[in-house]
Amino acid sequence: MYGQGSPRKSGCDRPAFDVVSRQRISALFAALAVVGMGRTAWFHFVSEPRHEPRRERIDTRYAPIKEFVGPGQAGYLSDVPPTRGPISESGTPGNRLYLQAQYALAPLVLRPGEDRLSQVVINVADPARLGELLRTHRLTLVVEPTPGVAVARPR
Repeated sequence: MYGQGSPRKSGCDRPAFDVVSRQRISALFAALAVVGMGRTAWFHFVSEPRHEPRRERIDTRYAPIKEFVGPGQAGYLSDVPPTRGPISESGTPGNRLYLQAQYALAPLVLRPGEDRLSQVVINVADPARLGELLRTHRLTLVVEPTPGVAVARPR
């Protein structure tokens, strides 16, 4: 009678050991799970924060403007207008500003290039260009709660 881990006759000169058991397989899976969880924790808490740039919090830029815009639709103007193309080009500065504003001000629908709606959201990368946009599109400033973000209406 052969016990666990005891040599048996296997037809060769060396004894074979019963190395595969339910406990050893369970321990192997547990060890691999710990290694996998450690790897995940390393990437999540150490590697990714070091190598990926911090994302700006968009809600803080647009929160002050929410109380000045009504529901429905608003025109949208910017000194870096969004491109009219597939959404895959959202990495451009104009598209990024537009998409961030649309996300933060939802359910308000922003219409790029529309300057004749009752309310127009102006979102500029360079706050010094706000006056130029107001003059060019013949708009009256309603409020500019934060630099670079304003609400206007047609004259």
